[in-house]
Order: sequence, then C-alpha cells, then structure tokens
Amino acid sequence: GDALPSDLKVSVYKLILKTGGEAEFNQLMAHLDSLEANAERKLIYNSLGSAGDVNLKRRVLDWCYPDEKGNGNLKLQDFFYPIGSVSQSSGEGLKLAWQYYQDNYATLKSALAKASPSLMDAAIVYSVSGFATDEAAAEIEEFFTTNPLPQSSRKIAQTVEGVRTSAAFLKRILPLSPDLLGMMA
Repeated sequence: GDALPSDLKVSVYKLILKTGGEAEFNQLMAHLDSLEANAERKLIYNSLGSAGDVNLKRRVLDWCYPDEKGNGNLKLQDFFYPIGSVSQSSGEGLKLAWQYYQDNYATLKSALAKASPSLMDAAIVYSVSGFATDEAAAEIEEFFTTNPLPQSSRKIAQTVEGVRTSAAFLKRILPLSPDLLGMMA
C-alpha cells in the first residue's frame, strides 16, 4: 500500500524483481492493474525490466510495444518507459531492448506514424543509450541509414554521438584502472 514512500518504490520494485522470479513479476503486474494514478504506474513501468530472467524481460517488451495501429497495453505516451527499464537493467537487457527495437521496427513505425515524433525519439533513446562502444555506434548508425527516420534524424545523431562519447571516455579511463572493466560486468 502507501506504507512505502514514493521515492523508494522504484528501488524496492527493482530489488524484488532482480532477486525474485516469475511469481514476483506476476504479482507486480497484478498490482499495476490495481493502480489508478499514472505517476504510480510509471514507477512500475520504470522497474519491470529489472527482472533477472531474460524471458521476463522479453515479456516486458512484448507487453509494452504497441501494435501497428498504436493499440497496446499502455497509453502510447508511456510505452517507452518499460523499454528503458529493460535496457537499463543490465548489458543483456540493453542488447535485448536494441534487438527487439530492430525486430519490431516496422510495427513501431506504423504505430507511431500519426503520433508526435518525440515518441519515436524516446523509443530510440531508451533502446540504445546505454551502449558505449564504437561498434555499437556504427551498428545504430547503419540501422538508421538502412531504415531512415527523417523526423528523428537529429535525435539519432545525438544518441549516436552520446554512444561514441561514452566509448571514448571508456578508452581513456580503462587503461588507468584495469579492474574497472571487471567491476562493470
């Protein structure tokens, strides 16, 4: 209930999901259905991807992505929050979110055709912004060269530049602290 302060809920939800299993995941999904306030729902949206099991992470993506007509389990303006929770949960989650975006690109493009371009921008950013290698930057760039989104070109360029900046930072810092890579795994 309301016994837990709002500023702690995301951390607690993530901890429960990371250490629990399908039962805890299903319990949180059921709790989500009982909430009326969108702010409370977003706390769960931002936590769901923290499930430790990759199959549960995939379930989050299946659940939050709209169909080609823009219909889905979430309001269209909220569908990207669970994507971010998956991509930010782990390296595995980041790779899964990006691959899922690519695999479902045509459907998502159709779903968002009449929506604000900021929704596609959010889906892109939430799917890839955790990458920090030149290879990932090149892969993202190549994908959007093959699948152009003129209305999102600036956000794509900014996101790719962010990935390259992170890659350059890691190249500079890793030689100074070889143990850092092990700590990040």
